[in-house]
Amino acid sequence: MAESEITVQVLDEDGLTPSFEAANADGNYFANGGKAFLYVKNANISSARTVTVKGQTDCNHGVLHDRDVTVPADDEIMIPCELLEWFNSNGETHIEYSTEADLTVAVISLP
Repeated sequence: MAESEITVQVLDEDGLTPSFEAANADGNYFANGGKAFLYVKNANISSARTVTVKGQTDCNHGVLHDRDVTVPADDEIMIPCELLEWFNSNGETHIEYSTEADLTVAVISLP
């Protein structure tokens, strides 16, 4: 299996009820216009999950950074994905998971 694309949902002035999809075992990616948040829900009642936003280009100090975020058991979190270091040459942000079990994800962007 390969990474799968997450459709970006735009939060406009009328609001948004986000749609979630199952996290992909091989990771996900999305087209990032610089105003996106990754919204992750962990339905596992006993184990936290780690979500990694993959570094794509070096920062201004010449270092490639990944960002690891812990999603507590039975909780949800929004992760801002605005940094240019997380965009590849196609403007995509790539995400990996410690395990995809019990995770659902949505990408929400400001207009």
